[in-house]
Formats: sequence, C-alpha cells, structure tokens
Amino acid sequence: MKNTEHAKILIVDDRQDNIFAMEQLLSDMEIDIFTAQSGNEALKLMLTTEFALVLLDVQMPEMDGFETATLMRENDQTKGIPIIFVTAISKEDRHVFKGYDSGAVDYLFKPVNPEILRSKVRVFCQLYLSKLECRKMERELQQSRNLDAIGELASGIAHDFNNLLTSIMGSIELVSMMMPQEKVQKLLGRAMRSSLQAEELARRLISFSKGGVLNLREIAVGKVIRDTADTVLAGSPISFNYSSIPDDLPHLKVDESQITRLFYNLFLNAREAMPKGGTLSVTAKYFESMTASSEKGQLEPYVKISVEDNGTGITKENLPRIFEPYFTTKQKGKQKGLGLGLAICYSIAKKHGGSLTVQSRIGKGTVFQISLPLSPEISSKKSIEKEEEAVNKVRILVYDADELIRYLAADLLGALGYNVELAASVHETLEKYEQSKAAGSLFDAVFLGVSSHDTEKGFNTLNRLLAVDSQARVVASIDSTGNSPMIDFKKSGFSAVITKPYGMGDLANTMHNLLPPLNFNNGFYDPS
Repeated sequence: MKNTEHAKILIVDDRQDNIFAMEQLLSDMEIDIFTAQSGNEALKLMLTTEFALVLLDVQMPEMDGFETATLMRENDQTKGIPIIFVTAISKEDRHVFKGYDSGAVDYLFKPVNPEILRSKVRVFCQLYLSKLECRKMERELQQSRNLDAIGELASGIAHDFNNLLTSIMGSIELVSMMMPQEKVQKLLGRAMRSSLQAEELARRLISFSKGGVLNLREIAVGKVIRDTADTVLAGSPISFNYSSIPDDLPHLKVDESQITRLFYNLFLNAREAMPKGGTLSVTAKYFESMTASSEKGQLEPYVKISVEDNGTGITKENLPRIFEPYFTTKQKGKQKGLGLGLAICYSIAKKHGGSLTVQSRIGKGTVFQISLPLSPEISSKKSIEKEEEAVNKVRILVYDADELIRYLAADLLGALGYNVELAASVHETLEKYEQSKAAGSLFDAVFLGVSSHDTEKGFNTLNRLLAVDSQARVVASIDSTGNSPMIDFKKSGFSAVITKPYGMGDLANTMHNLLPPLNFNNGFYDPS
C-alpha cells in the first residue's frame, strides 16, 4: 500500500469559472484541491481538514477575503494556515497593506501567471510536508523516550526475576529426577508450567528492557516468516501470500526468538483485523542505504520486509499512537487488549538497529514495513573440536555473583556428569584457574556469570583468564536485560553463551556442544 496522502490546498472564490481555471492550472501537481465559494464555507472546511495553503479571493459577497483572513487568524485551529490573496482589483498599496495586515503571506493579481502560481503553491506544499515530517520525528522521539522509561523499570525487574526463575526451574528439574513418585511428578509438572508462564512474562519485560542483550545468530528470515505465519493463521479463513520472498534473500544476524516474536505479533494483529477472512501478504527485498553511522560513500545493506493485510485499517486518530506501550482499542482480556504487541515489535526492530513504520487506510487495510540491517560479519561455521576424555574427568569451574545461581548451576552441571568446583568471587576464580595451570590439570571450562548491567566486568575476567590460558573455554551465563543490545559474546572471546532462565536441557545442549560427551549419571554438587 503506497502512501497516497498529499498536501491539501483550498481555493476560495465566489465565481465557479475562476475556481475551475485555477484547478486546471494546478491539475498535474501532486496535491489534493478543495474549493469553497464563500468565506463561511471556507471556514467550515478548515475546521475539519488541515490545509497546506489557502488561495483566497479578496472580493466576495457577504464576507470578503480580508474578513475571512482575520477570522482565520483569531482561531487557534486555522491561524497557522498560509494565505495567498488572489484578486483582479484592490491593487492599490493600501489594499495590499491591509491584506498583509490581515495575515496574508503573499499577493497574486489576476490574470495569474501560471508558472508563478505553480511555483508558489509548490513551495508552500513542500514546507507543509516538511512540517509533517518534523511532527512525525517528534512523535518518534517521544515514543522512544517512553520506551526508554519503561525499559529502565523492566530491565531491573526482569534481571532479578530471571535469576529467581533460573533457580526455581532448575530446582524443580532436580527434585523431579530425585523423586519419581507419580503424585510428586504431577505437582512438579504444575509448578514447571507456572514457571514457564512466568518466563513468558519475563520475556515481555525483556522486550522493553533498555538494550536487552540479544543472542545473535544467522537465520533464514524467510523460513521464520513462513513458520510463524503457519502457526498464527492455522484454523483462520485468511490466505497467506509469501511469493515475493526471494529464495536467495541474504541471511540476517539477529536474535531469532525476538524476531519470531516480532512477526508473531504482526501476524496476530493482521488476523484480528480480518475476522471474516482476507489475505496476508509478506514481501521482502534486499536494499542498500546511507545511514548516519555509515562511512562517507559507504552504503549499509538492509532487508526490508512488508507485512500487508486488507483488514479494517487503523483510524488517523489512533495511527500515531499504535506503537505506544499499553495503548489499545481492543477489549481487555487474557489473550488480547494488553496493548503490548505492537510496542514490542517496535522495540525489537529498534534494538536490532532497524525500524518499523506503518501506513493504514480505514476499510482498505494496513501495511507494516520492517527494515533490518545485515551484519557486516559472516558468522563462522567452524565446528568446535571435541576432545576424547574419560567420563567424570571433565572439570568445570563455576562463578556467579548470585549465590543461588552459583549453586544451582553447580547442581545442574553435576547432574550432567561434570566435576564441579565453585569460586565465590572473581579473584578466587582467577586464583583457582592459575593454580590448576600450575598443577598441570587445567579446568576444562569456566562457567562465568556475566551481568548485562556490567558486561565490562565480565569481559575483564574473560581477558584475564585468556591471559593465563589462551585456549580457555569460558561460557557466559547472561541475563537478557541490560544496556548492550548488540553484543556478540562469542565474537568477544567467549566459547559459548547461555541465557537465564535456563533448564537442564538448555545447559546440556550448551555444554555438550563445547565439551566431550559424558554419560548422564545423576550426580549433584555437594557444597560440603
């Protein structure tokens, strides 16, 4: 859907032949022309429509152009509209001065020179469109500030919440392994389901977190779009058209879970806009653009994705507010009406260095456009070589500033069959690692808690470990909040990354991809 909104001008003249002649002179310009044959009719139109310019005849019955201009200047809604007087008489200086005194910005005398008329109309329309663009930028700036304010609150809440969830979910899994009784399993299953719902709430908070660390990896965005649409549109009367997503579309380096959430929310919004059916069309294309951060003459590569429906559309009044957190026109309820969906989409796009815009027309539908930058680096496909070591000889050093997480990680790693040793501080972590090197039995990995509120401390610890042993395997255990959204932990030197809250399965996958495979032995860390 193309943006068809043009600048609007109003021609006011009591003679229809004059109006027709002026319309013909301006007919090939990209403007919308309105007409009125009296001052009163013009004032009524100006109260319901925003005009870039008024071409106002001076000599009119009942209310002349000077009176009309004076009334316009006395009304807050119309006082900012530029006026050009058009007259065949009143050429004397006193009449011209009176016109300017009434609020005119210019005078044209009949017969009007066509080129002069068109040039003046073009200039005022361009000024008007520039003003609209400034308004849009002001709204986006305010919206960004609103998201930042919510992000500051959400960041702190989600950080603590994720740590608690990690401890709760990990402990549930461990108890479930230790107590196989059916009744206990039933209760633990209920507790785990509640924890997973709490995890989903934490992910929503993370979407508003200022920054919100992203777990970046390369994905085929076309597949994500198709899979997400299949999930959202299942059982609905909506057809899905994705024929304009090219097979050779470059891969994006993004947080797959967050990008999936972005499309999920947009597709759900489209489904709700087409309750009786319709078509959801998604197109994608590669393009290059100059950005503020680009080097001189350097174009940045992007993928632009359009999500278009032919649903009910969004009113002009609501359109500027749809990305605001908690703004909704829907009924309040468990599944909808929270007013978070589109705000989450906006935040995710921004955190990936991209943008999200919208155009809509009532009764015609809505189109969202997402621009996402390609990462300039291509992620390495090199596999990690796995050494063959005997079961229970793999030693892991664990440190996390949060004691609950430290012991929980040790318990889970112990249950996976690893020999675990704890450190209570960064200093102790470095000291124990240096001692293991001196003894000729280096730790096979360090499981290091990294706060996304202070990633510098985590990187300093990593660098000091690498100074002791350049081949050190260090796993970053991170929470998904903070002020460093585009950190690539692996590129920064970490061997692997795991995000809180995590469970046994997440931890097993992370460690088994990094270290030699072990036999599962239900071992636990004994703090004594």
